[in-house]
Amino acid sequence: MQQDIVHESALDLTQEQIQRLIATSTGFIEAYVIPVYGDAPILLPQNMVLSAMNVPANVSEVEWHDKHLPTYIVHRPELHEVTALVIEGDDESTRFAILCDAMPDSMRLRISGVLDVERETPKFVYQYVKVDEQQYQIPHLSNIQKDLFQN
Repeated sequence: MQQDIVHESALDLTQEQIQRLIATSTGFIEAYVIPVYGDAPILLPQNMVLSAMNVPANVSEVEWHDKHLPTYIVHRPELHEVTALVIEGDDESTRFAILCDAMPDSMRLRISGVLDVERETPKFVYQYVKVDEQQYQIPHLSNIQKDLFQN
């Protein structure tokens, strides 16, 4: 029981970090724009990504530094090879990989130009935002991690 409490607080801290990086009111952030099949692209701070590698599509885990990381799949279903982005966690046990179409483009965002969009959010989306009239999603990392690590 004690271990579950520690694990949950680590997940919350990760979400807190991403919110702090994206939701501040001044300055710039370097972010990846990750296309999501059937939804708005993800905006993710570049410093959350530890590594990128080519992997087969639709795999449930990838190997990275002798660790097997669970995957969160956002790529187009017809692809055979995709890019796995290894996402930082508070420790090794909370790292996972996002499987996306290809290496995502990067964007330098003026934080004050990121506007919240009032829209219902699915379980794995923390918030939808708009930048220069384009809609994006901020991932709900703690929900993604909880889902991936309970399996």
